[in-house]
Amino acid sequence: MRRNLLPTPVGTLITWWSPRGLFRTHLLADDESGAAKRDELGPFDEWDERSERLQHELQQLYTTGTWHWDLAWHDWSAVTTFHRQCLQACFAIPMGATISYGDLARRIHRPRAGRAVGRAMATNRWPLVIPCHRVVGADGKLHGYSGDGGVATKSQLLVRERWLTCQLGFTQSTPAEPDNATAR
Repeated sequence: MRRNLLPTPVGTLITWWSPRGLFRTHLLADDESGAAKRDELGPFDEWDERSERLQHELQQLYTTGTWHWDLAWHDWSAVTTFHRQCLQACFAIPMGATISYGDLARRIHRPRAGRAVGRAMATNRWPLVIPCHRVVGADGKLHGYSGDGGVATKSQLLVRERWLTCQLGFTQSTPAEPDNATAR
């Protein structure tokens, strides 16, 4: 498994690549704990074209609000069908928008599975790339984030995305249906 460090506009992302594709990501905290984790996991491999593509696309996403990433470039091994449906629907949530766990459950035609959707978001192997930070509680409040910094990081990501969408003149639209979740 190849590991890379990718600088992004929102922090440093660690990526793990298998021969099948992007296996996992982790957004490091921008503090001493993130530096310690980076040092603990190093050394890292040199970038290949996949890492360059992901870094370029994340740069585009966080500067222009658009990107062209395809979930087919992920290694979906050991991901259940339900979990994959949740992640694909999450991927379709536009920058600057949020959706509740229950609404995401309804989007995948499992209206009573809000808690299971919450568990799927909590175990998302691709934070930042699959934007689980855009999923919130039914009350609109932030209820956990598995990345470094927890809810504070989730909040910072949402604030930055809303700021960017306002600067670019985007409107907060309704998330796309899961069928459209393969690329944006």
